[in-house]
Amino acid sequence: MTGSSENIQIYREMLRLDPSSKIFESLAEALYSAGEWQEVVRICRDGLKYHPEHLRPRVLLGMALMELGDQEESQRVLLEVEREMRQSSIVFKLLAEQAALGGDPGEAAQFTRIYRCLAGQSVPEASERIVEESSREAESQAPSHPPGKLELILSALADRLESRSIHPQTSSVLSSSDLDLLKKAVSASID
Repeated sequence: MTGSSENIQIYREMLRLDPSSKIFESLAEALYSAGEWQEVVRICRDGLKYHPEHLRPRVLLGMALMELGDQEESQRVLLEVEREMRQSSIVFKLLAEQAALGGDPGEAAQFTRIYRCLAGQSVPEASERIVEESSREAESQAPSHPPGKLELILSALADRLESRSIHPQTSSVLSSSDLDLLKKAVSASID
C-alpha cells in the first residue's frame, strides 16, 4: 500500500467513526490527488452537511465536478465560493494596512492587489496613499521579511485575476490553474 493509499484508508476509518469529523477535507484532498473524483464529490457533499462554511472542500467539490464534466454544477459551486471571497475581500485591505504599518511594503502591495481583484473595484487613492506613506515610514524602522508561501500563492492568483476583466456576467472568473493556486493557498492557510 502506498502512503497515499494508507492515508486514504486511515481517513476513511476516522470518518466512519465520526461522520461529522473535519477529516473529510483531508480525505477529499487525498482522493482528488488519486483521481477519484466521484468519491470526492460524495465525501465533500456529505462533509459539507456538517461544515457548510468550509472553503477548501467546496473548492475541491467544484474541481471534482469539473473533472467529471459537470460544468454547470461546478461553476455554481465555484461562483458561490468566489462570491464569499469577494464579500470577505476587506480582510486583504486590512492585512495590507497592517503590513504597511508593520514595515513590509512588499506584502502591503500584494495584499492591496488581492483586495482590488476580489473586490472588483479600485482602492480609493486616499487609502493607497495612507498605505504607501505608512510603508515608507515603517520601512525605515523595521526590516522586511521575504513573503511566505501563502502570500506568494495569493499574489500569483491576484496577478492572474488582475489581468482579466471581472464582471458578474463573465461565465468563469477562475481558470483551472487559478483553482490550483487557490487550492494551494487554502491548504497553506489551514496547515
